Amino acid sequence: SDRFALMAAAVKGHCRFAAKMQVACSHECATVPYIPIPGQLYKKYRAMKECGVSDVIQCWYFGNYPGLMNEAAGALAREDFQRGEEAFLTKLAKRHWGKDYRSARKAWNSFAEGYCEYPLDIQFQYYGPMHDGPVWPLWLRQTMSSLPRSWKPDAFYPAGDSMGEAMKHFDLGELTAQAASMSAKWHEGWTALQEATGSVGNELEFTLAEALDLQFRSGANILRFYSLRNALMDRSAGQQEEIRCFVEKMRAIVREEIGNSRRLAELCRLDPRLGYHSEAEVYKYYPAKLEWRVRCLEQLLAEDFPALEAVLAEGKAPGAFLADPTPAIRQGEETGVNGIRWSVRADAEFLTFHIRIDGCEDCPENLFLHIRDRKGEVKPINPIVIEKTPEMQSGNGWTTTYRFPRERIGYADRFYFGIERAIYHKDGKMDICASKPGKYPFDNRLAIGYVSPEELLPVQL
Repeated sequence: SDRFALMAAAVKGHCRFAAKMQVACSHECATVPYIPIPGQLYKKYRAMKECGVSDVIQCWYFGNYPGLMNEAAGALAREDFQRGEEAFLTKLAKRHWGKDYRSARKAWNSFAEGYCEYPLDIQFQYYGPMHDGPVWPLWLRQTMSSLPRSWKPDAFYPAGDSMGEAMKHFDLGELTAQAASMSAKWHEGWTALQEATGSVGNELEFTLAEALDLQFRSGANILRFYSLRNALMDRSAGQQEEIRCFVEKMRAIVREEIGNSRRLAELCRLDPRLGYHSEAEVYKYYPAKLEWRVRCLEQLLAEDFPALEAVLAEGKAPGAFLADPTPAIRQGEETGVNGIRWSVRADAEFLTFHIRIDGCEDCPENLFLHIRDRKGEVKPINPIVIEKTPEMQSGNGWTTTYRFPRERIGYADRFYFGIERAIYHKDGKMDICASKPGKYPFDNRLAIGYVSPEELLPVQL
């Protein structure tokens, strides 16, 4: 990167310069032992040599498995880079694949081209479907539920449909296009590798490459499924031809995903490395969970799609079935629990939230206001923080009003809203609760904060 090169230039002649990297895999996809793209390592090590790097840490969690990538990194640490990348890859391929080296080298090149299409976004790395998409259920009807953290055991929720949680620098359309391109190019590499039929001792290389093919296809399919579903939510009843097309594409995705999960379950039985995430210290996918997902998808085909078609047959718009059925809070209506009461009114420019907090706590308090779009497909707005002040307090609690510009949500007349209340006790403990009934994890979720979309209610102006 430019930043790394600038640091290298700044320290030249003053001290040794080291690089910290992952040579086998990282948060882009950490449920396999390594990503077989040694050509990318060649480029990195050549660049490090040009920058005067003298030391490197090659992994710190995942990616420490012995195999192709760590072997390549060891060789590249002593490489003079005079022969070029293809010569290096040819030598490496011949050592492992013998007469089939051309197929392996061709596959590695296609894998690398595909992997370069990975949407490099920290939220997508940590919340996207590229690690364990083959065990994500698909929701035809909107649930407005959260995405699991890739680097932690996901015991609290299965994967939801609020795809905006996987975005910081991309929108859903961009993610879908990039993932499709990545998957297609990886599949070309997998096809090329299958030409190496005479190789002995490389059986796990085949299972690894095919598992990644399935993971990346599932990731692309999941993004495309929700792109189609969310588009369907806006179609009118009169757009029958387009509606039928979208529904059939979604049905085809579900059927393909059933096959993907079944095949990955077979590969897991052949290769116990697959599915294990070294930082989460659990298997993110395994045969029983993959088979559970198959049953979920079969139920989706048997129940939800026919229910949607029944709604369409009545001449209704698809949104009548697809949209979250949770009753919406209306303008001026007060709601809330846990000592939090709120209502909202709108004019042409602003949403005005009126908030009443019951109970006098003799300690600091903050409110965190959360607003999301009606489909949960846009990057979440940063939490709005309101700190309790003496001016807000009365004998029975405290009140506050917050004005939010409507243009920030595109003047939408429907959105999601919720409040978290944090009480900071004098003994250092913190209590946190939500304005919607239910049990929530309140775990730190990187840029998303502590909120999960399950805590929010739809608002209809």
